[in-house]
Amino acid sequence: MPRVALPKEPRLVLPPLPANSQLQMKLNCHNIPYPSGLRGKPAPAGFVVTCGPNNEAMLRIGKHRHKIDEVSVMESYITILAGPIKQACYDRSGRPTQITGIGAMNLEATPFSFSKRNALVGTGCNYWFVAYFRSSSGGDAQPTTVTCGTWCNGSSDSIINGSCANLGCCKAGMLTDGAKEFALTFNSSWPSRHVSGEEASTCSAVFFLDQDEQVFTGAGSSRKMPLKEALVPPGHRRMVLDWAIPGNNCEQSLLLAAQYQCGSMSTCIDVPGGAGYRCRCNAGYDGNPYEQNGCTGK
Repeated sequence: MPRVALPKEPRLVLPPLPANSQLQMKLNCHNIPYPSGLRGKPAPAGFVVTCGPNNEAMLRIGKHRHKIDEVSVMESYITILAGPIKQACYDRSGRPTQITGIGAMNLEATPFSFSKRNALVGTGCNYWFVAYFRSSSGGDAQPTTVTCGTWCNGSSDSIINGSCANLGCCKAGMLTDGAKEFALTFNSSWPSRHVSGEEASTCSAVFFLDQDEQVFTGAGSSRKMPLKEALVPPGHRRMVLDWAIPGNNCEQSLLLAAQYQCGSMSTCIDVPGGAGYRCRCNAGYDGNPYEQNGCTGK
């Protein structure tokens, strides 16, 4: 296949986050706070943000760019909009017509990790997923495993909006913080048994979801949704990534003053496992702990 030169993404010259700004902000590419840029300091390695075609702030992870929906400088997480990891759609006869998805994710070369603020969600009929999370590449550490399965009794089933209790939907919590690698198997629960017609005109999918978000978004909190209405492509959903200043721990970074990122009236906190550090405003202060005078009295 011939190589095609892609247009360069515009790099941002980002303003600093005001000291009295909110801890969480709805973002565009002109008001993005740290970790995308600091006044007088270059952004740490891995915090590369670009501007999308509609002025949205975009974060690249692997081959994919994701819209940034929210950044918390106090809690050190970023919320992105991510598509399904895997998705399979079926025609009116229940035959698969399209299998898509962003695939496995590896955050090893980034300052980000999978957050426990997520749930891993599966939607569809009679599917089972097994997800594997690992804290770092290589080594003998066994991955953390989470599983869940879905079932349907027939095409006349309906899903109560707001519910995810195995009927057409299952949800597994994240068991560990700091995971960097993720892999998935997603297969039919009944390889030799199929309930006629239940998958017709539906889609099955696995995706990350902010644990505070509802899986199904139809009107009415207790409204019953037919399978064909509920089991549609989930689109891009809110996914949370934790982040840290990568590399040295607090003690090591304090010895290298030029690289130390915590501002005045803040405290440095080591990330478990030696993956870097985070900054927090001291008790009685709030704001942006990564600005020199970003933490101000309440």
